[in-house]
Amino acid sequence: MPPQKTIPFTLHVRLTKACNANCTYCSSFMENPDKYMNLESYQKSIEFFWSKLQEKNINVTNLTIEYVGGEILLVPPEVLKSQVLFARDFFKKQNVNLSDGAQTNLIGSKRKVIEIQNLFDGRISTSIDSFTDQRRVGDSAKKYKVIMMTRENDIMREEQSLSRVPAVFTMDKTSIKFTEDEVNKARRENRNLMIRPVFIGGSSIESITPDELADVLVSTFDKWFMRSMSILDPHMSLLEKRIQTKLNVDPMYERSYCSFQNDCAAKSMSLEPNGDLYVCQELADAGKGKIGNTLNDEWDDLAWTTMSKRGENLDSDCLSCPYLKDCQGGCMMHAIQDGNGPYGKPSYCKAWKAIFARIDKALEDIPYDRIESWLKRLKVKQIAS
Repeated sequence: MPPQKTIPFTLHVRLTKACNANCTYCSSFMENPDKYMNLESYQKSIEFFWSKLQEKNINVTNLTIEYVGGEILLVPPEVLKSQVLFARDFFKKQNVNLSDGAQTNLIGSKRKVIEIQNLFDGRISTSIDSFTDQRRVGDSAKKYKVIMMTRENDIMREEQSLSRVPAVFTMDKTSIKFTEDEVNKARRENRNLMIRPVFIGGSSIESITPDELADVLVSTFDKWFMRSMSILDPHMSLLEKRIQTKLNVDPMYERSYCSFQNDCAAKSMSLEPNGDLYVCQELADAGKGKIGNTLNDEWDDLAWTTMSKRGENLDSDCLSCPYLKDCQGGCMMHAIQDGNGPYGKPSYCKAWKAIFARIDKALEDIPYDRIESWLKRLKVKQIAS
C-alpha cells in the first residue's frame, strides 16, 4: 500500500439551489426552488464522501466545509443547524480539524442573518456589486443593496466590529469597468475582497477577455499594494506565493486561491442538493466532470482519476513557464471551459503572467523590510478585527 497523503481538503456543500435574489451573472441557475437536502441525505452524503477519501488514501487532517447556495438562508434554520452540528461531530470522531463557514447574500430577516452569523461564529462571506444593477430582489437593484447593507450593519453591531463581511466581486462584461471602484470602496469600508472572473454556468453570461482580466488585475494591484489594510485576493495569495518563491520567506498568511493548484481533484469536492459530486463548485455549475452521487452510491473512478492527473499532464508551455511553481498551470475549470480539456492551458494564462510580472517588479523595486512591515501591520489589523 502506498504511503498516505496528508493534505488540507475543501468540501463545498450546496444544500439548495433556491435563491431569493435575481442576479444576471449567477452561474448557478435555480432548480426545484422549494427543495433542499434534508438531514438524512446530508448524513449519508458525508459518510459516502469520507469513505471515498479513505478509499483513495487521502488522509485529510484539516477539512474546510463551505456551505453555499442557491441561498443558504432559504434552508430552514433548524435543518441547517442540525446538518452543521452533525458534520462537526462526525469529523471530530475522525480526528479531523474542521473549519466551516457559509456564503450568503444576506437577503433575509435580521433574526435569520444573526442566527447564521452565530452558527458559524462570524465565518460568513457574501457577494457584492455596488455600482451596477445586476443584483436584484425581484426587479429592484436598490432593494437588494438596501437589505444587504442593513443586514451588514446588524452584524457589525452584533459583533461590535468596524469591518464589513468579506466578499466576492464577480467580473463580467458589465461589472468589470467598476472593479477599481469596488476595490477602493472595500478599502474604505475595511472589507476583505476577492475579485474573480465570472464562470460560465447554467445562465447566459458574457465573460471577460484575458486582456481585460490582465489590465484589471494589474491596475487593482497598484491600488492595493502597500496602501490598503484590507486583504485583496487573488493579489494577496499570489504576492505570498512569489515572496516565498523569489525570497524564500515563509508566508505570513496561509491563503490559497483555488485557480492555482493542479491537484484540485485531491484537495476538493463539491456536493449538490441531489447528491451529485464534482471536483469543484464551478464544474458543478457547468455540469461538467461529475464524479459520483452520494445518495445513489455512485462513483466514477475514471472521471476522478483523469482529473487527478492534471499535474502530470500539463501543457508544454506551462512546464517551461517561470511562474509554474506558483501558477501550477492555472485553473482546470477554465481550461475545460475554454474547450482545452482537463490538461489544457487556460486562456487566462496571459492575465496570470501579467499579475505575476507586476508582483515581481514590486519585489524588485521595494526593499522587503518595507513590504514585511506592511504585511505585519495588515496581519495585526486582521487579527484585531
